[in-house]
Amino acid sequence: MVLLDETGRYAGIANPAAAFAEGIDPDQPVGTLATARETSLSPDMDIVAVMRSFDTFGGDELAVVGPDREVLGLLTENYVPRRYAEEVDKAQRELFGEV
Repeated sequence: MVLLDETGRYAGIANPAAAFAEGIDPDQPVGTLATARETSLSPDMDIVAVMRSFDTFGGDELAVVGPDREVLGLLTENYVPRRYAEEVDKAQRELFGEV
């Protein structure tokens, strides 16, 4: 889940399962569970930069964040190569006149 700070800007990602894990104090602020506080994607990143960010972060999800740290969406690592392959296939079909 994407976390926002008090101004509505990106503050990190929290794993819901971690919030309910054994030994977690239910009274602690959810922000203490945040990961990827400084790691996010921007809408102008290319596929190589996006995949590099996932490799560096090591998580399955990263937030897409605008220039004012507003959250634009959430991207999963599994979705990126699948979507890229769909676009390559579409471009090839158009190139060969199949569309």
